[in-house]
Amino acid sequence: MKEMEVDFVGFNLQGAGGHFTTLKCPQCGFEYVHMVSVSVQRKLDKTIVSNEYIAIKEEKNPSRGAILTLEYVCENGGHHGELIFQFYKGIIYVEHKLLEPAVGELKDIWRD
Repeated sequence: MKEMEVDFVGFNLQGAGGHFTTLKCPQCGFEYVHMVSVSVQRKLDKTIVSNEYIAIKEEKNPSRGAILTLEYVCENGGHHGELIFQFYKGIIYVEHKLLEPAVGELKDIWRD
């Protein structure tokens, strides 16, 4: 699998009192990237939140520490992937995993 750099672009949101960073598509650099699902995996369970459901599955974590996964889809060509944040002994590791291109519509977590 091809290794890709994840590009974050910073900007200030007036009136919000803080600094925000946006995520560009790791595959093409396009700015419009949608969250399709998020999951948190602990020792023996995994909680998944998507547009259609919230589920808790019994699933053994393959490593020590929690794993947070953000599934995304890009508006520019349906690029599809996961950003994986894994915590272990005080360090958060970040990984990018390419998934098959999105087929059909993948809905944002919040959309009806």
